[in-house]
Amino acid sequence: MIIKEVDSAALKKMLTAGAAVLDKNLTRINDLNVFPVPDGDTGTNMEFTMKGAVNGANGCAGNLSETAKAMAKGALLGARGNSGVILSQFLKGISVGLDGLEKADTAQFVNAFKSGVEYAYKSVLHPTEGTILTVMREATEFASSKIPEHGSLSEFIADFLKEARISLEHTPELLDVLKKAGVVDSGAAGLICIAEGFQTAVNGEEIELSEGGSESKSAAVNAGSFGPDSVLEYGYCTEFILQLMNAKTDIKSFKINTITDYLQTVGNSIVAILDDGVVKIHVHTKTPAKVIDFCQRFGEFVTFKMENMSVQHNEVIANREEVKEAAVSSDEPDERVKNAVVAVASGDGVCEVFRSLGVNAVVNGGQTMNPSSSDFINAFDTLNAENIIVLPNNSNIIMAAKQAAELYDKANVYVVNAHTVAEGYSSMTVADIEADIDEILKDMERACSHVETISVTYAVRNGDMDGVEYEKDDYISVCGKKMLFAAKDKVAALVNGIKALPDYEDREIVTVFYGADVTEEEKAKVQSEFSENFRGMELYEIDGGQDVYSYIVALE
Repeated sequence: MIIKEVDSAALKKMLTAGAAVLDKNLTRINDLNVFPVPDGDTGTNMEFTMKGAVNGANGCAGNLSETAKAMAKGALLGARGNSGVILSQFLKGISVGLDGLEKADTAQFVNAFKSGVEYAYKSVLHPTEGTILTVMREATEFASSKIPEHGSLSEFIADFLKEARISLEHTPELLDVLKKAGVVDSGAAGLICIAEGFQTAVNGEEIELSEGGSESKSAAVNAGSFGPDSVLEYGYCTEFILQLMNAKTDIKSFKINTITDYLQTVGNSIVAILDDGVVKIHVHTKTPAKVIDFCQRFGEFVTFKMENMSVQHNEVIANREEVKEAAVSSDEPDERVKNAVVAVASGDGVCEVFRSLGVNAVVNGGQTMNPSSSDFINAFDTLNAENIIVLPNNSNIIMAAKQAAELYDKANVYVVNAHTVAEGYSSMTVADIEADIDEILKDMERACSHVETISVTYAVRNGDMDGVEYEKDDYISVCGKKMLFAAKDKVAALVNGIKALPDYEDREIVTVFYGADVTEEEKAKVQSEFSENFRGMELYEIDGGQDVYSYIVALE
């Protein structure tokens, strides 16, 4: 049936279809990364955001206005990366535009889109044209101008898509980095996939969202990792969405601490959100049956997931001689501390280094696996601190970290502009965590500004960027948004990449994080090359164990 007005059911169909089309095009969107490196994750970030929106909307039994609010909350908590955060704010603006409505006609839905564009632009400190923002704005402006001429919801979406596709092709003309890479903006391409899903739903076609995708991928459980003599040391990671029921409680006066006060007696690592009669819970407990029994006094479960953390722990032990957890600690400190630090990192060695420098909680993430705002909130809740300092360690994670900071009200949260692991590492080496918070932040930001980061990985396509020609599978060294050098040998790419920096001779300290693919022979070669080419530099080596990048180098 063709959708002529948008109500709660119609919005849910549109969101589901949008997420489904995006999911089908995930690889293509991820491959539209500007640099020819194997770390494209825009599609994945947007997928997490859309699935958060779908789950939020589907968990709401209210009218259009209430469903839109649940959609926005779900997107907000699921948002990952810059593209995901911008998309979540677009959906937030749409929810504001639909506030108070049981149904929306075409004109009202168009106004909601306009509100979405406004919120999306506000989410970026310095909006850049030639990105998802441009396509979102131009498509909305064009389609809304046609309403007096057409007027149907189907025609609005069709006009939106028509202009969005034209605008997408123009993005390289507005953003030189896209033109050099020979690609269009990946976030904008993802937006078009979502709009195509909207169109499918509006035109009455059914499309289902796969249960797979990035969010639900998990390794197969090893049955031998937990046997009859095993000990349930770590309990169960228990997550669920609970719909409060009028027959069981007074929803309007219900307080979230009714549940959290009890959960503290049977578990830890508690995250609880109450939004318009829907409760979202995350808790680690050894007695999930007690949690189920208690919470069911107030409502019924919409979704429920439980995982044996001892199984997960034992499987890690089976694969490694020593476990170095890359997730946040699950135990809450007894005493409230003045300052605590949360850092994003991947690779056992990198995580261990940050812990040794005083980081209190490490959120597993980085390139290809950006943590969401919800992941940060989970980490914050494991810390009993007055002030929490966040090191995103990736430019694509900063927005999600700042969004989480705005959502969190149990502590003062400060996000340091650490764009790379190297910057985060340098900031921790100079920070006195016991000092005044303003002084700590000042020292950390100064340290980040004094570090130059070079990363070495392999090219995923042929190309020519910044005067550097490269072929698929060549090793390339990059600094920020600049291509430095390409070679068949990864050590050569590292050494010549450093030499390509105009001020490399002024650098005194070099720290090299070795990736998981670097051999002992290659490490020895790095030492030899540094002795020969960079005698004035002091070399520090760390077995980072990170994926994607063979070398992450901090030059100070």
